[in-house]
Amino acid sequence: MARVQVPTTPGRSVQVQPLDAPPLRYTEARNFTGEAVERLGQSMGGLAEGLHDLNLRKAEYSAKTGALTFGGIAEKKLHDPEEGLFRLQGKAALDAYEGVLEDLSKEANTISAGLPSPVAKRLFDDNAAARMQSLRQQVGNFVVRERQVFEEETDIALTQNELRDAGRAWDNDEQSEIHLATAASIIAKRANRGRSLEWAQNEIELRESETRRDIGLARVANIGPDAGEAYFEKHRDSFSADDARAVQSGIRIRREAIAADQRRVEAEARAQAAAAKAQERERLETLRTQLETGAGSSADWIALADGYARIGDTSNAAAARAKAGETRVSEVYRGAPLAQIDQDIAELEAKQGRLSPDQASRLNGLRSVREQTASRLSQPGGAMRQEQYATGQVASALDLSDPDSFKSRASFAVAASHRQGGAIEPLFAEDVRRLEGDLHGEAAQRLKVLRTIALFGDPRAIEGAARQLTSQDDGEFRIAATLISSPGGEKLALEVLRGRDALATSAKVFDSGLAQSEFNRMAAPALAGMPPDYSRDVFDAAKSVYAERARQRGATAWDSGIWRGAINAALGGEVKGSVQHGGLSKFGGRWVSIPPGWTGNGVFRRLATMTGPDTGKAAVSDAAMWPDGKTVTVSELRKLTPVRLGGTRYGFRTRAGRLLGTKSGRPYALDIAKLPVRK
Repeated sequence: MARVQVPTTPGRSVQVQPLDAPPLRYTEARNFTGEAVERLGQSMGGLAEGLHDLNLRKAEYSAKTGALTFGGIAEKKLHDPEEGLFRLQGKAALDAYEGVLEDLSKEANTISAGLPSPVAKRLFDDNAAARMQSLRQQVGNFVVRERQVFEEETDIALTQNELRDAGRAWDNDEQSEIHLATAASIIAKRANRGRSLEWAQNEIELRESETRRDIGLARVANIGPDAGEAYFEKHRDSFSADDARAVQSGIRIRREAIAADQRRVEAEARAQAAAAKAQERERLETLRTQLETGAGSSADWIALADGYARIGDTSNAAAARAKAGETRVSEVYRGAPLAQIDQDIAELEAKQGRLSPDQASRLNGLRSVREQTASRLSQPGGAMRQEQYATGQVASALDLSDPDSFKSRASFAVAASHRQGGAIEPLFAEDVRRLEGDLHGEAAQRLKVLRTIALFGDPRAIEGAARQLTSQDDGEFRIAATLISSPGGEKLALEVLRGRDALATSAKVFDSGLAQSEFNRMAAPALAGMPPDYSRDVFDAAKSVYAERARQRGATAWDSGIWRGAINAALGGEVKGSVQHGGLSKFGGRWVSIPPGWTGNGVFRRLATMTGPDTGKAAVSDAAMWPDGKTVTVSELRKLTPVRLGGTRYGFRTRAGRLLGTKSGRPYALDIAKLPVRK
C-alpha cells in the first residue's frame, strides 16, 4: 500500500502532500473497476496513519509549549530579582517558600487543564512532575540555608534586646542580671551553629563588659558618681580594660562637674543673695521714706523693722521699731483730747531718765501726737479737722443754695468741739477766706455775711463762725451774730452793724466815761459768768446801737436813756407788746442777762419751781457744792442769783459774789431749756 509522506516544514505547521498519481474521478463509471477500488483503499489507509502521526506531534508540541510556559513561571517565582523567592532571606524566605511551591503547583494544574488533548496533558504532567521535584529540592536546600540565617539573626536580635534591657534596668540589679544571664545563654547556643566555645566565651565577656559599662555610666549620670563607683567595684572583674577606664573616667568627670556646679551654684547664690539684699534694702528705704511722710501704720513700721533685721541691719531695725512705738501711740491716741495727751506726757516725763525703750518711744509718740493735734486744732475749724482725722468722717461742704449743708456743718462742728475740746468753729480756712472780704465792707455787705452764717441755725455755730471771721476790735459783729437768729434779731443786728458808720460821723454824742460807768453798774454783774471778751463785745455793740439810735433821733449830746436801751438791745432785749424778751431783767434787785427770745419771767419761773430730779436732768456739770464741801440743796439753789454762762446755761452767784462751784472746782451750771415749765 502506498504511504502518504508528511514532511515537516521549518515553521510550526505540518503540510500533507499526496504522492504523484493521476487523480481519480470516482464519479466516472468507468473508474469503478477493481483496480480503482484497490487504489482507493490504499489511499485511505495512508491518510489515517498520517493523521495519527499528526495528532501525536501536535500533542507533543502543546506539551512542550506548556512546559516552556511553566518553566518561565517557575523562573520568575524563584529567581526574579524583584519578586523571586531566592531574593528573600531569613524569616521572609521561610514564610514565603510554601506559598511559592503551592502557587507553582496551581500554575502547573492550570496549564495542564488548558491543553487540547489527553496526550498533551499526559506529556506535560510528566514533565511538570519531574520539574516540581527538582524545584522542591532546590527550594528545600534554599530554605535550610535561610533557616540557619534566620535563627542566627533571631538569636542576635534576642541577644541585643536582652543586653539593651539589661542596660535600661540600670537601677535594678536583679533585673539587669537576669537579662545579662539570658543574653549569655543565647550566645552560647549560637556556638552550636559552626562556632567554637571559645568564641562564645569571648563574645559573652565582651557584651557583658559593654553592658556593665553602660549601666555604670547610667548610674553615674542619674544617681551620682558614688553609685557608679559602687557598681563598678562590685563587678570590677567583669569589665574590660577599656570599659573600666571609661567608667572610671565618667566617675571622675562627673565628680569634677558636680564640684564645679556646686561652686557655681554657691557663687550664684552669693550673688543672688547680695543682689536680693541690695534690692530689699532699696525697697525698705523706699518704704521708710513713704512712712516718714505719715503714711502707713505701726504694723508697717514693724514690718520695716523686720525687713531690716532680715538683711542684718540691726541699727535701722531698732530705729524702725522705735518709730513703730511712736506710731502705735498715734493710733491709740487718735482723736484723744489734748488734756489727756498732756497728762500722759507729764506722767512719763516725771520718771526723769528712767524710761524703758518702749516708754521712750511712747513719750516721743505722745509729743508728736500732741504737736500734730495742737497744729490741727490751731487752724480754722480745728476741732472739725481733728474730728475728721480721729473718725474718718468728712464735714459737708457749704453750699449757699443748700441750707441743709450749713445745718449739717453746724452739727458736725458742735459735736467735734464737744469731743475734741476745741472751740465751736464751723468754718474751715477756705470758708473764712471766701467770707471775710465782705466783712470789711459797708453795713449791707456785713449783713450779707451775717445772713450767710445765720444759715448754720445753731446759735453756737453762728457765734463760733462770727468769732472766726472777726478781729479783736470787731466785737459788734460778734454780738450781731448772737442776735441774728432770735425773733426780731435781724433788726437789732442791723442796728449794730450800722452803728459803726453812724459813730464815725457823730462821735461827740458818745461819752465813753459815762457809758462805761453805767455799763459796769448795769450789765457787768449780769455778765460776770461770761468770758471777758464777751462783756467787751457787748459794750462795743451797745455803743454802735447807741450811735445809730442817736442819729435816728437827732441827738447832739450824750443821752443815758438811749445808752441803757442800747445795752439792753445789745443783749437781745426787745419789747413785744408790753413784755420784754432777752436783754436784762432784775432778780432780787440784781440784773440778770436773759437769752434772746426768752422772758425774764420764763427764766425765773423755771428756776423757782425746779426740783431735785429736774436739776439732775438739766445739769451740765457735777453736783453743786458749797466751799465747805456740803452739797447745795434745791431750796438753797432757788435763792441764789442766776448768772448767765452762755446760751441758755446758767450758774449761780453766792452771797460772797462768787460763782457756785462743784467738787471738780468748775462752776456749777444748769441748762434752763431742760427745766420743765410749771405754774
